Amino acid sequence: MLMRILGTSLVIQGLLLLAISFAGCNREVEIRSSIEDGPGGSPSSPGPGPRTPGAPESDPPGTEDPSSGDTASAASWFGPNMFFNQSVRNSPVDAQSQTIINALVSRGGWGYGRIQIDFSIDVYFTDSSTIRVPFLNGGMYLPDSDVPSAVPMAPSGTAGFESSGGRICDGGDCHYLVVDREKRELLESYVSSASSSQFQSNGSLAIWPFDKSYPTNLRGDVCTSADAAGFPIAPMLFSADEVASGAIRHAIRFILPNNRIQCRTYVRPATHCTGPSNCVGWATTNGVPYGARFRLRASYPVDTLPSAGAKVIARALQEYGMILSDGGNIALTAQSDRNSTAKWSTLLNGSRDLEAVQPGDFEMVEGGTRLKPNSIDCVRN
Repeated sequence: MLMRILGTSLVIQGLLLLAISFAGCNREVEIRSSIEDGPGGSPSSPGPGPRTPGAPESDPPGTEDPSSGDTASAASWFGPNMFFNQSVRNSPVDAQSQTIINALVSRGGWGYGRIQIDFSIDVYFTDSSTIRVPFLNGGMYLPDSDVPSAVPMAPSGTAGFESSGGRICDGGDCHYLVVDREKRELLESYVSSASSSQFQSNGSLAIWPFDKSYPTNLRGDVCTSADAAGFPIAPMLFSADEVASGAIRHAIRFILPNNRIQCRTYVRPATHCTGPSNCVGWATTNGVPYGARFRLRASYPVDTLPSAGAKVIARALQEYGMILSDGGNIALTAQSDRNSTAKWSTLLNGSRDLEAVQPGDFEMVEGGTRLKPNSIDCVRN
């Protein structure tokens, strides 16, 4: 079961989560395990897909919206200067890259000892029929969280809450991600529950306007979001439609077990980190800081991977990299194919198509100053 240990006591749908108080960078402690697809598993059920992945198309995949992005990728709704939309193919390597990679290997490498893909998170794109229900603050982090008056609700069967499979949080992360095309913003909630008449978040809720020019510290320093590093989630989830088109044009979300993550430390573009005051269970030397961007080496033999879909993902890792966003065991996070045209079962052999890719096949892009906040107080922009 997925669980966060929060800095203050929190009641999540009648389940008492263990609460402990820390100082510094610690508002949420990740103890994530398998969500969907377990240590083995396979992608979702078969379904019709478009063509076999190959060369990139000239236009982004998905159902086009003339006002902005498309429904294949939430990243397409943000500007080209947003960090996840920028190529790092030619970016300099961090001075600690090899040391951090070596330490990661010594601590066991990826969760479960291999790169695996989690297909459990839905992204809902609103349309003219979307219903909005009143919002209830169930005890969110403030001022980290935004407090909307209403939340757009996906029709039944089109988007559940991650790990719960429905709309009542089961004690997991219960992420709910919505691209609000009418308001031109991304809304992401953590520890979400809903009924036909109300939406509630007991953890955090972040709203990301598409047209905003974000500073280097995004929504503010020491500010969490629906993810531990303070990032938006949806723009870094790769979709079946993107892979079917032959190209992913943004960075990818990745996660690691806590003992591989540098305690209470982050680098830009992250704005938040985790870890107890005594750092028990976290790395204290040469760990991977939140916000670290790993780039697959240009020399990696992509054509040796077992499926066309895996090759598309690997090429994106060479061009845009992957960014440490949260704690857990399933390294890469894809968007579920519940609402996509293409289906994962037609694109990949399973969730382990990239398991041959080892930590040593990556290098860490220059991360800049290691930020170690002494306060847990979010300062919003």
